[in-house]
Amino acid sequence: MMNEIIKINNVSKSFGSFKLKNISLEINEKEIVAFLGPNGAGKTTTIKLIMNALKKDKGEIDFMGSPIKQNDVNYRKHIGYMPESGTPYEFLTAREYLEFLIGVYGVEKTKTKEKIGEVLSIFNLKDEKKHIRTYSKGMKQKVLFLGAIIHNPKLLILDE
Repeated sequence: MMNEIIKINNVSKSFGSFKLKNISLEINEKEIVAFLGPNGAGKTTTIKLIMNALKKDKGEIDFMGSPIKQNDVNYRKHIGYMPESGTPYEFLTAREYLEFLIGVYGVEKTKTKEKIGEVLSIFNLKDEKKHIRTYSKGMKQKVLFLGAIIHNPKLLILDE
């Protein structure tokens, strides 16, 4: 039996004329789920609701069996998020950026230097002195992806 990571039950959210009505969804461990639809269908709104970045109008969202409460950010350390666009802190090196994120996620720092070195090497981001602002768009995307997975999240969200 797979462990349930996210359960959305009859969730609704509206902004002016936009209405996301009574959506229900279950995402289990090791599942890959894609939200598909035209612009304005509610894909990003659903992601923001899962991440507790928006307040739902009604319904319930559970994360690993517990209800997500408004303003409770503790569960976010179990989520990895890579935005569609944007850049990481460009004045940092890739290593500094990943070290910063590990601190944000509250990961124990005993083996982080070694782990960061390994992932930077795998993704060919070994030049420790280069600031992210000097990277190509593709290299910046690699850094964003590493930032989303560096803490071994239970749920990984890749936006477009």
